[in-house]
Amino acid sequence: MPTKYFLKDTNVDTNCDSGAVDADISITQGTPTTLASANTQSATYELIQQLDRDVSGDSGFPVTGDVDVSVDVATASPAAEFEYLLSVARIDSGCVTGTGGGFLIDLTGTGIHTFSGAFPSWTGSIRLALQVQGRRPSGHGNKFLTLNVNDPDSFINAPWPVSGPDEVPLLMAQYQPG
Repeated sequence: MPTKYFLKDTNVDTNCDSGAVDADISITQGTPTTLASANTQSATYELIQQLDRDVSGDSGFPVTGDVDVSVDVATASPAAEFEYLLSVARIDSGCVTGTGGGFLIDLTGTGIHTFSGAFPSWTGSIRLALQVQGRRPSGHGNKFLTLNVNDPDSFINAPWPVSGPDEVPLLMAQYQPG
C-alpha cells in the first residue's frame, strides 16, 4: 500500500535546508493552513521552496515505482509575470539533489495541480522532496506563490509502505480497543 506524505508548514527536520523556504513532509496531515514561498525577481528559474523528509528508514525501502503528487496552490503572482516548476526529487546524504528520478511540471496560476512520474530504485540515505522553482519572465518586483499545506489536496503518494518514526502516533490514533 502506498504512503501518503502531506506537505507541512513546519520545518522541524532541518537537514538539507535549501536556503529557500523550507518545510517538512509527514504522514500526519495537521491543521490546514498556507505556506508562502520565498520571493524571486530572477528571469531564470531558482529554488524558492523545498519540502522534504528522510525516507531511508521507512519500510519497503529501497523501492522502484510511481510517485503521484497533488499540490494545491492558493495564490500566485500574475501568470504573465510569474512561472513556476514543481518537481519531486531525491536528495542524497550530502544534500545534493540527485539526477535521474526527478520530474518537472511547468505551471502558472492557482488551483490543484496533479502529476505522476516513475522513479528508479532508491538506496542509501535519501530524502524525498517537493521542490518549487520560480521565475519572473516579465514585470517588476517580487514574485511568489502560496501553497495550501496540511491539506488533503497537497500530498505525495510514494510506492512504499511506511513504518517510520511518526507512524506510531498514527497507529495509536487508529487503534480502537474493544
